[in-house]
Amino acid sequence: MGQRNIECEKKAMNSLIKLPRLGFITLATAVGFAVVLAAAPAKATAVTLTLEDPALQIFQQTLNNPCIFDNNSCKQPAGFPSTLLPNGSPENADTNTAPLQVNDYTASQLTTVAGGNTFSVGIDVNVAAGATPPTDSLASFTMFDLTTSTLLASYSPATPTQLSFLQNGNGFSDDILKGFDLSGITATDVIEFTVSVVDATDGREQFFVISAGSVPVPEPTSLMILGTSLVGLGAVAWWRRRDGHEAV
Repeated sequence: MGQRNIECEKKAMNSLIKLPRLGFITLATAVGFAVVLAAAPAKATAVTLTLEDPALQIFQQTLNNPCIFDNNSCKQPAGFPSTLLPNGSPENADTNTAPLQVNDYTASQLTTVAGGNTFSVGIDVNVAAGATPPTDSLASFTMFDLTTSTLLASYSPATPTQLSFLQNGNGFSDDILKGFDLSGITATDVIEFTVSVVDATDGREQFFVISAGSVPVPEPTSLMILGTSLVGLGAVAWWRRRDGHEAV
């Protein structure tokens, strides 16, 4: 009887010893999960893009601002392709499922050409002469992380927004989409863009990256007026010299 009591007491003691160990294992497991979760990158929240319509500043595509979607006339840096828009309305395109090519980019490609994590997209609108009314309108534009299946940025108005066309089809920004941000995105993540332009009346539009270092340019019409004025002043000076009336 005494021996049985001793055995029972030993089993009870062993059970008491195991409980703290089990508790320690459970605590260690919980801490491990917490560390993993803390190390995992936070899932990005989609940014709602804003459309500056018309653009308050003018940017030129050929000045180191590569196109994402274009009309096959953009100036592109080596290794940064653009996606040709369909000719006609609607102009719907996707860098991942384009009819002729797939031109997704890595996040590092975009940050390199943008000069940082944030950038804007200029839109050069191409409206038919005499179109009444000119109706080229932006229905949507998105930036999507294919690697993590995450929508990063979106412009999706309830109704398509009619685009301004002050620099109609000349390689300058008529409108600007603002708010693109790749902060916290892994450099190797594959980034996809989509666009939809409805009621297009002429050739393809251009959608080009406005990098952090891009400098606004004077409005092309202002440049033309300045050039005309300079030509006029030169002609007056020439006539004055020819007729001997140049002031001494």
